[in-house]
Amino acid sequence: MRAIIVRAGLPTPSINHTIVEADTGKSDRADIAFSAHKVVLEYQGDYHRDHKQWRTDMTCRARLEANGWIVMEINADDVWSPEELVERESPAYVASIAPTPHTWATQIQNRGCGKLTRRKSGAGNSHRQIGRRTARSTTHGLLPPTPYTASRTANGGPMALIAGIDSSTQSCKVVVRDLETGRLVREGRARHPAGTEVDPLLWWDALLAAVLDAGGLEGVVALSIGGQQHGCVCLNAAGEVVRPALLWNDTRSASAADDLVAELGAEAWASGSGSLPVASFTVTKLRWLRDHEPANAEATVAVALPHDYLIWRLLGYGPGAADFSALVTDRSDASGTGYWSPATGAYRLDLLTHAFGRQVIVPRVLGPADAAGETAAFPGVPAGILVGPGAGDNAGAALGLGAGRGDVVVSIGTSGTVFAVTDAAVSDASGTVAGFADATGLFLPLVATLNAARVLAAAGTLLGADHDRVAELAMQATPGSGGLALLPYLDGERTPNLPTARGSIHGLTLANGTPPNLARAMVEGMLCGLADGLDAIASRGVAVERVLLIGGGARNAAVQRIAPEVFGLPVTVPPASEYVADGAARQAAWVHAGQPPAWTLGRTTRLDASAQPVIREQFAAARRALGY
Repeated sequence: MRAIIVRAGLPTPSINHTIVEADTGKSDRADIAFSAHKVVLEYQGDYHRDHKQWRTDMTCRARLEANGWIVMEINADDVWSPEELVERESPAYVASIAPTPHTWATQIQNRGCGKLTRRKSGAGNSHRQIGRRTARSTTHGLLPPTPYTASRTANGGPMALIAGIDSSTQSCKVVVRDLETGRLVREGRARHPAGTEVDPLLWWDALLAAVLDAGGLEGVVALSIGGQQHGCVCLNAAGEVVRPALLWNDTRSASAADDLVAELGAEAWASGSGSLPVASFTVTKLRWLRDHEPANAEATVAVALPHDYLIWRLLGYGPGAADFSALVTDRSDASGTGYWSPATGAYRLDLLTHAFGRQVIVPRVLGPADAAGETAAFPGVPAGILVGPGAGDNAGAALGLGAGRGDVVVSIGTSGTVFAVTDAAVSDASGTVAGFADATGLFLPLVATLNAARVLAAAGTLLGADHDRVAELAMQATPGSGGLALLPYLDGERTPNLPTARGSIHGLTLANGTPPNLARAMVEGMLCGLADGLDAIASRGVAVERVLLIGGGARNAAVQRIAPEVFGLPVTVPPASEYVADGAARQAAWVHAGQPPAWTLGRTTRLDASAQPVIREQFAAARRALGY
């Protein structure tokens, strides 16, 4: 069956789909015309695959759903593989296809064109995803949930499931785990658009697509969301997004951050919110909005963070259903706004008003095990699933790792973060350490850098090599990279606070300008920035007993070898996992059961190496040379 779904009530178009056989280029044509009450499909043609002719015979049935969608069910003796489909002047294919022996289910929505792609599903998935979003959806609907075989316990009963969602900068990931054991049952993902400002509606669409890619949430009793921190989601009185959200990595508000510190003083901000405002913080983005887009500022009634917005939508609110009393957040994400105090557990609305010029509605802050509510029904999401308070991404990762006192986590993702779980709130008027809260009721002092795994990607571009080859080259060089030192501030930096800085290579000579030395210098420079963060955390009285290395960059073999040499400490690498989504799943289980789950982390790898002081000495000399 091929289910083609279009939105009723549109002007009656005629849409031509050309289906091209990948190997031979032989094509046939399916002409589709639709209106609010009538769907007509005409198809005929032969297909040629592996040099054998075969014909697809099909019948079509259409129905108008109560929710206004027209669904066409096409039954065929044989079906087309997704890689054989290429659009020509047609709406973009989106969402999921569910394979059975002779069945594909696809959806079409009336929006922009886009080339079809295919992504292999992960273990345990019953879905594959094709298509790339090419225009913003004007609805929340994608494809009705595709049936899957329900998970069962050993005695044959239905398995209670928990879902964790990570809405990160790059993508949305969904993990579905067994409530009792934490075992991964299935997972899915969908990409986010690149950029430093993004329409939150695209996050919502990606969340629903990732849910479908994970096989839907049937059987899930509770879920929660971990999300990228600081993003500024401005909502008008109707619950509509006022403008694309400015993300944590958008540095246009750097001068606004300087102004706010100058106006009130560093100590007032550090004592009031636990942190010194920098360009990534929500409060600086509100000041920028006030000064540069006054009309958008005037239209803003409520301000939320990315995970707040997505939970609000899952609860059934949004455009046209703007109940701002249902807008909630958690203490970890609230602590990254610049106007909530981890020490007192309360908003500092005076700081918000000072920055923005007036008060706006802000989300209610929930406790670690408080429920936000229950889901409304969406494609792939049944109504009635318990929803947790959510968390900022770093707090979510700490929860997913089960990090406790004495643990320091070094995360190498798009950005780099160093954070620890502590009993007492931390504040730092220098701005090096952000005094955040965690997702368990404790605190999460954190140092963040803008440049982490992207430095490894830049090394690959510079050397014309993939990630594995960059690692091989770096491991051919000796500590100190023959005298080369990289300051990895490729697109400005947050710690140190250098929003306009650029990367630089120091000590380059004819003798040391080799690919291995350059590759190693890139790895060493990235790790030195994180080592400075580790020192800053320790300087606030945090005991460092174990260093946990996570994130995509942590899987690089050179990073694993060089990290203990730079940090001067043994490094523990947990098994690869989606720790932010895992933390959200742990939180959901906690909310459901009333206590944190006793899930195990899995087998870890301990990395030992002697400290190599030359690496950090060269890095420090390069910083001094530029006055950093």
